[in-house]
Amino acid sequence: MIIRNKDKIVLLILLVNLFTLLGSIYISGLEGGRFSIEKFEEKSVILLSDTIRNLNIFKFVVENKAFPDIGDIEPNTPAHPPLYYFLLAPVVSFSQANGINIMLSLEIFSVFIMFLVSIIFWRCLERIGKHIENKNFVIYGVAFFCFLPSTLATSRMITPDVLFFLFFSLALYFLIRVIEDKSGKDAFLLGITLMLSLWTWLSTIPLLIAIFIFIGFLHHSNKLKERNLLFLAFLIGVIGGSFSLIRNLLVYGGDLVGNAAYSSTAMHQGTNIILVITRIFGGYWGGVYGGISDFRILIGLSIVLFLIMFIYGVNKYVKIENNGVKAFLNFTIIFFIIFVLFGIHHNCDIFKFLSTGGCYGWGTQGRYLIPLNPFIGIFASIGLISLEKINKKFKWLNYLFVFLISVLFAIDFLVAFR
Repeated sequence: MIIRNKDKIVLLILLVNLFTLLGSIYISGLEGGRFSIEKFEEKSVILLSDTIRNLNIFKFVVENKAFPDIGDIEPNTPAHPPLYYFLLAPVVSFSQANGINIMLSLEIFSVFIMFLVSIIFWRCLERIGKHIENKNFVIYGVAFFCFLPSTLATSRMITPDVLFFLFFSLALYFLIRVIEDKSGKDAFLLGITLMLSLWTWLSTIPLLIAIFIFIGFLHHSNKLKERNLLFLAFLIGVIGGSFSLIRNLLVYGGDLVGNAAYSSTAMHQGTNIILVITRIFGGYWGGVYGGISDFRILIGLSIVLFLIMFIYGVNKYVKIENNGVKAFLNFTIIFFIIFVLFGIHHNCDIFKFLSTGGCYGWGTQGRYLIPLNPFIGIFASIGLISLEKINKKFKWLNYLFVFLISVLFAIDFLVAFR
């Protein structure tokens, strides 16, 4: 295998990202010049959501070899599918048997899962990049993805989102392979990945809906082989993953996502829709609370420029001529729309909004929105390389922009754990 200069840069980005995440763990426990487990735990509980709840679920699974019902852990135990807890239970057992702090072990494990996710996304970009005559496309895309605030903030959480994102990224990888190579093996692997994803996190549902709609587009375009292969994968994912949905229907009755498990006080009653959108935007770009307040204006300006590049990239992708890559990018647009609609409905029940004019729903954390990260990275990268086609001098400005925005997000992330 020949390692090219582009690959060396990508590997450097991945390693810097990995050491940034591991460094945040060390910084969060730093007290008096030494690492303190107590300080580390305190910071993790304060800054990383649902840490204690998920630790308690892990301990219950290890002790009882079963998944808790409502009331076993707390009155409102959420409706998470069980795969994450059973798959990582050996990490908890090993830590307990060897006197290793469980929280520390699980956070380090999350970091390495997200490192693997970054590598998979790199392979997705390589697939797309073969048909884009600019090697910087992959470099920009990897850097954006690795250092987006919600990627960094989620990367060390003890939550099913981390494992879900691994399966989600694998699904994207196999999806683009099915579209380009029309391989039955890849379709089968895509189906298994979708099944495992649905066993991990219910955010797989928007992905399945997007694939189903995309199958309709393939049928309309007379791409019958791709249609049949994706329909096979869809069936494997839905039928094999229906365990999680059936479980929720049995446990929570007609409430598929288990919102009945939460107390009504968790809902924001009749909130103004503008405020809800502002909270979603802040949740996505906010990263970990407690960063550098003096950098807020600079980071805000960087985010505005980043979004301009994203919108510019969405506008420019239509000029990509390769049918396979173009089809995959068309799918990403479909998914993006479906996921955003789900996100709005989650925060502002659409039916109640139409009847009352108020938003009744649930708050959104940045980790809920990480499925958007690959697509935001892809299209922002397309935007940058489109500038380079206008004038090659943009290359150095682009490198500077990607470097600065990555450093800003990384510093803001690390400072939150001081």
